[in-house]
Amino acid sequence: MNCSFGSEGSVCGPFGANSTILLLVKCEEDMTSHLISLGVSSKRGRRSIPTLSESNLILNRAGLFGPGLQRTGEMKICPKHRRELTVDWAGRKSSTCSYPSHRGPRKHMKNVRRINISISEEVFARYQISVPIGSAICASCRTTHYKARNVLYQDAASDKHEETSPEEMPSLNGAQLDTVHCEASSTMIGETQSLSSQSFQGTDNILSDPEGETDTMSSQSSQSTLPEKEISIWLDEKEEQHAKRQTLNDTVSTLTDGRVSPLLSTLNTEWDDISSTQQKYYTRKAREIFAATLSVVSPGQEEALWESLRREPMLENEGTVAKKRKYFDVKSDLIDALIEAHNQAQSWQTKRQILSLFANDFSRLELQKMIPGLSKWRIDQARNHATETGKGQPILEKPIYRARIENAKVEHFLDYISRPELLQDVAFGTKTLKLDSGERVIIPAVVRTLIPSRIIQQYICYCKQEQFQPTSERSLYRILGVCSASMQKSLQGLDNVTAEGTEAIDNLTKTIETLVENGAEEGWGKTTESKVKEVKRYFKTDFKAHTSREEHCTDHCTTYSLSDPKNTEFKGECKHKHDVECERCESLEEVLKDVKDKINNIDIDEEQRNRIYFDYNQHEAAIKAWKAHLVRTVLQAEAKQAALDKLDDETCLIIVDWAMKFLPLKYRETMCEFFGKRGLSWHISAVVTKKDSRIEVECFVHIFNFCTQNNYAVASIFEHLFQTIKAEYQSISKAFVRSDNAGCYHNGPLLLCLHEVAKNAGVNLIRYDFSEPQAGKDICDRKTAPMKAHIRRFVNENNDVTTAEEMKKALESNGGLRGCRVAFVEIDPSKDLHEANKIPDISLLYNFKFEDSGIRVWKAYNIGEGKLLKYKNLQIQPQDIASLVVKQPFGPRQKECGVIGERVASQSEIFSCSESTCVLTFKSEREAQAHMDSGKHVKELESVSLYDTIRLRWAERVTGISNVAQEVSAVFAHEESASSKTKASSMGWALKATQKRPRLGEKVKAYLIEKFEAGERSGTKADPLSVSREMKFKRDDKGELVFQPEEWKTAKTIKSFFSRYSAKLKQQRVSTPKDMGGSQSEVEEEMADDMEALEFETAMQNLRQAVYNDLKIPEHPLEVNQFNICKLMQEGKLKTLKLQDLKAICTTIGLTTEGSQARKKSFVEPLKELVKKCSCKGSSDVY
Repeated sequence: MNCSFGSEGSVCGPFGANSTILLLVKCEEDMTSHLISLGVSSKRGRRSIPTLSESNLILNRAGLFGPGLQRTGEMKICPKHRRELTVDWAGRKSSTCSYPSHRGPRKHMKNVRRINISISEEVFARYQISVPIGSAICASCRTTHYKARNVLYQDAASDKHEETSPEEMPSLNGAQLDTVHCEASSTMIGETQSLSSQSFQGTDNILSDPEGETDTMSSQSSQSTLPEKEISIWLDEKEEQHAKRQTLNDTVSTLTDGRVSPLLSTLNTEWDDISSTQQKYYTRKAREIFAATLSVVSPGQEEALWESLRREPMLENEGTVAKKRKYFDVKSDLIDALIEAHNQAQSWQTKRQILSLFANDFSRLELQKMIPGLSKWRIDQARNHATETGKGQPILEKPIYRARIENAKVEHFLDYISRPELLQDVAFGTKTLKLDSGERVIIPAVVRTLIPSRIIQQYICYCKQEQFQPTSERSLYRILGVCSASMQKSLQGLDNVTAEGTEAIDNLTKTIETLVENGAEEGWGKTTESKVKEVKRYFKTDFKAHTSREEHCTDHCTTYSLSDPKNTEFKGECKHKHDVECERCESLEEVLKDVKDKINNIDIDEEQRNRIYFDYNQHEAAIKAWKAHLVRTVLQAEAKQAALDKLDDETCLIIVDWAMKFLPLKYRETMCEFFGKRGLSWHISAVVTKKDSRIEVECFVHIFNFCTQNNYAVASIFEHLFQTIKAEYQSISKAFVRSDNAGCYHNGPLLLCLHEVAKNAGVNLIRYDFSEPQAGKDICDRKTAPMKAHIRRFVNENNDVTTAEEMKKALESNGGLRGCRVAFVEIDPSKDLHEANKIPDISLLYNFKFEDSGIRVWKAYNIGEGKLLKYKNLQIQPQDIASLVVKQPFGPRQKECGVIGERVASQSEIFSCSESTCVLTFKSEREAQAHMDSGKHVKELESVSLYDTIRLRWAERVTGISNVAQEVSAVFAHEESASSKTKASSMGWALKATQKRPRLGEKVKAYLIEKFEAGERSGTKADPLSVSREMKFKRDDKGELVFQPEEWKTAKTIKSFFSRYSAKLKQQRVSTPKDMGGSQSEVEEEMADDMEALEFETAMQNLRQAVYNDLKIPEHPLEVNQFNICKLMQEGKLKTLKLQDLKAICTTIGLTTEGSQARKKSFVEPLKELVKKCSCKGSSDVY
């Protein structure tokens, strides 16, 4: 027995243990539950759904039903197809409309309706298209279908000449439905054929279907026309069309003695936009009407008249009429007056309006003779104006009405979602925002760390804590939709090193694809690609959780990875064995080795091999740099934890950072005022102390009108900060300091004088630890975002912030920010620290401990005993630091500071930690911020690997909890043998090494300069990535490569060269260092900081404008969900709408409602207020 439902695309087979092929008629399982789950076993339209057997459902979904289906009793079906066509039918998961004549894009529906047996059979009868039972159908198509079906019933009844009275009309149940369709179709077809044979034998040949086919479905096509509610015309025009159509139908019925069925609808849609079935229907009806007319005009000579008619244009278009008609004479005084008025007009809009009066009466050449200097473009514009707007008619400028949402609420939310814990900058790349006007705005590429619903939940909770009234939830979703941030697929924010590493892994995948295209095995390619993607996921999730000081894997042990084997002072001793290998780290080494071997062995020409090998080397270096970066990040974070653990009543931790320059803001400012502004420098110092077993954070903000962000400014800030701490925290006598690796912090002159600066203020500086480069996001960054939002809120209250004084006032407005104090200070920008005070190899040193005799330094936090640099050997020159000029001191100390405490579990916890592997959640934004400030994360692995299993078993063995020594040893032995294929990592593999820049050859340098200058001339700057690719393919006149592989440069190197060359050119155009106070490098750095602030503020301004454009109110009349709100308001019918309609209207336009949600008044009142803001003001004069 063979299955009757098998095909090449759908192979037969068993289902589970069942492999028996049955006769179709034996399929008798009850499908009621299945149909109910889909929502099709209920009333639809006029009648209830009949009981549907399993066999009939199978036939329907296989597309095998209708009057022509025979011999179903002999059909057989296998278990696989029986299952796939019933309860496991694939279409049950689809939520897009499947109706054949659906208009517009097929979008996913929230409330899905399903097609039942009657609609399925009716669709097949109308379109000859099989739409299975259970398919999705939208509300619009369902309404269209029911209206068309009602017309069919009426038409079928009228075609029977009312032989059956309404009382005798048969009930159209499922068994009789095909009969009705067949009778209606055969009746109409028969009438048409009869008419042709009796009256229009000659005409029938002339007006037949071009393809020579008999249109057997033409009568059914008549029901597929668009319903009138979908036609975009006015109501009175619909009624006029209906009256004209009725007159035409009556006339044709009289001429043909009722043998031609009436025209059921008027075509108001573009011909090319309707379906082929609809085109056939209107073609047939036009043929019948023409034939009836020709038989009356010229009986018996229809063919000759038709041929003559075809040679003439049937309708004169408006352009033809315009050419024949002239309203102006070139010699008339009126045309002279119009030309004079055109010449005297001041604006092009007025000139176009006047020119449109006579532009169509003369040729372009004539017009140019009449008005010298008139361009062809202006003539075309005037003619378009006459056609589209009307001759001499002004273009009405319609005002744009914004939504009721306040600007302050929009900006408050935008500032919130721009926080570093929610939004992370990608180190490279941009995104494009498309505004409603069609304009495209370029903004920096960012990734969002949370899904929209969680962001909005957190924001609403945050607003409650801050007692701020946010806008509606729907408006918040709309704002998030406008913001062009890509959803973060992983859980880790991106920095430069991470971004380069992830990009390298993606590019390595492309390299593997290239090797497969050039002959490598396809199976090898798929396997290798999956391994590469797994490595990427591992680095983004579990790798940092696996890394610590006492790991048995050399790739995860920070002591081993960051020990310098050549210097015992920077070499740590591991008290454990490295007898375990991580299979996921080993997988990376195996993949890199396999790809390298494949490049060497694949059969390709040497030129292509060199290009692939060059790219491979760059990818390998970037991936390994990312891995080492993660190890160093974990270790350097230990320094902060150690400092927090040592806090007591006498000790504090100070974390410092420069915030991005703040561009002055005005409540109302012109575009020329926005550009060219100098940013205000502000420095943030977070002082962490311990009081009564609670850890508190207080931020001290120094604001400058102008300041060069160099080491001298930092030293002066530290001096003032230490003095303030000693004055207000009298018990504090010791301090730890931590910062990022900015050049103004990580330099010898500052570190060599800082201990003395603190000592003069009565504070003993114990350590200064730096975070891993590109991983310095800390307390200061999290405090900056709410401070910016607070300033913008002050500006939105009709205030300006253009100076440091006003900035301080803004930060202290409305009670200030909890735990933040501000001072306005000034500094002499011409001074600097002694550059002769240097620390050897400081770029490789990240941890500094201040001792009596000198400074002890480490390459990695507490790896080795450290190297002691004695003060007497460093030849330190005395440094005189002038105190800051305090114009306005710090405000009074607040009673409540930020608290870093323990959390309590709660089911309502919606705030999470930004650390990828931390699983803690919090019920308030303050708790989450406090946790992230402390850095005490509770980590949990995303997946448990074999390496994790070994770690757990090792813990069991050393603690004596479980007797699994033999099993563990076996696993260790297995791991050692399995990992012997790859070489173990060497000691110190994760240490940062000095990178020597390869010198650029003169030929390469000349080529890069040529590319840079060409970009400057054309206005399209050269893309470093494109230039790098071009270098590999560029050939000379002889066809030889211009650059050899050793001369190829990466995009990063080319970008660095472009940056240096651009700075060199700018030196000739900027002020001298004496004019601006500072060295040339400091001047360039200041300019770069100002540009960075300007670019950021421009991007935020563009984002705000995009949100405002998206949230604007529709122009008059206000129409929402097919309701004319203005007209309903004017007629006093707004209250007559159903409650659910009022709710839908308010939800659509984002209106905030108050009061009971079960009363209409709660929704009517906001709508009344909205109409008052419309240009009509709810007046009846506009109607």
